[in-house]
Amino acid sequence: SCSACSGGPQSTNVTFNVDMREYAQPFTQVFVTGDFNNWCGICNELQDPDGDSIYSGLVAVPIAFDSILYKFEVDNFTDQESLLAGDPCTFSDAGFTNRKLVLSGDTTLPSVCWGSCQSCAAGPSSAVVTFKVDMSSYTGTYTQVNLNGTFNNWCGGCAVMLDPDNDLVFELDVTLPIDTIQYKFTVDAWTADEQLSPGSPCTFTDGAFTNRIYNVTGDTELPVVCWGRCDACQFGLGEWDRLGLNLYPNPGSDGFTIQSDVAQVDRIWIRDVLGRTVAEVYPDANGAIRVDASAWPSAAYIVEVEQSQNRASRVWIKSN
Repeated sequence: SCSACSGGPQSTNVTFNVDMREYAQPFTQVFVTGDFNNWCGICNELQDPDGDSIYSGLVAVPIAFDSILYKFEVDNFTDQESLLAGDPCTFSDAGFTNRKLVLSGDTTLPSVCWGSCQSCAAGPSSAVVTFKVDMSSYTGTYTQVNLNGTFNNWCGGCAVMLDPDNDLVFELDVTLPIDTIQYKFTVDAWTADEQLSPGSPCTFTDGAFTNRIYNVTGDTELPVVCWGRCDACQFGLGEWDRLGLNLYPNPGSDGFTIQSDVAQVDRIWIRDVLGRTVAEVYPDANGAIRVDASAWPSAAYIVEVEQSQNRASRVWIKSN
C-alpha cells in the first residue's frame, strides 16, 4: 500500500511460564486458563520441549483487555492452582482467587512455581500462623469468635476460632502468604469487632480503620493477646493479688470460695464463655464467700468481683 497501516495491533502477546517440579500428582497436559479465553479448559496448552518441567506458551490476548485474570490447570481442570488470597500476584473476587496481570504490551512472564507467586527456587511462599485471643475480658454475648483480615477479604464469619479446652483463649491456624497482613478479631461475623487504639505497637491505621498488623516470615505461633489490646489480659492474678483476693480451689468440681483480706466484697458476677450471667452474689459480711456451682456444666467461667469500686476478674474452671 502507498498509505500507512491503520487499526494497530489486535492483540497483546503474553508468554506464560509455570514450573511443575514441585507438583506431586501425575498429569498429562498443562494449560493456562483465564477470562481472556472464557476459562476454557483445553484452549491454551503449555509445552515443555526441553524436559525441564517448566511449561511455556504464548497466548495472543485480545487488545480489548487491559488486564487479565488467569491461573494454571492440568488435564482440563482435573486439578487447578489453589492460590492464597493476599499474595502479591493475585486478585480475589466473589470467593475466587486468581492470578492478575496488567497488560502494557507484549511480555514474557517469569517462571513461577505451581500455586505460588514465586519461583520454585525462591523458598516457601506461605507459612502457617497460629492466632490466639483471650476473650475473658469481653463483656458482651457471642456464639463464635472470628478472625478477619486482608488475607480473607474481611469475610466476616468464614474463619472460626476454637476453644477446645474452654479456657476462653480461642485459637486458629491459618496458612498465609509471606507478606505483611492486617487483621482483627470479631464475634459472630461482624456483630462486634475489636476497637484498637491508633498508635498501639501491634496496630496500623489505614484511613479511618485501625487494625492489627503482622509481617509473615515463616511458621509461627503468636502470643495470646487480650481482646482489643496488644498485650495479654492484665486483670488476672496480679490484679487479684493487689485487691487482696483469693479464689480456690481452681479448678474445682462443685464450687469455689472467694477470700478477701483487704475489704468486703460488694458484688460477684459469674459469666459463661458466651458472656451470659450465670449467677450474681451480694455478700453481706467479710470473710470467705462460698459459691455453689454443683449444678453448672463443666466449663470455664469468668468470675468478676467488685470491691470498693474496684473490679477484678479471673477465670475459674469447673472440672468433672
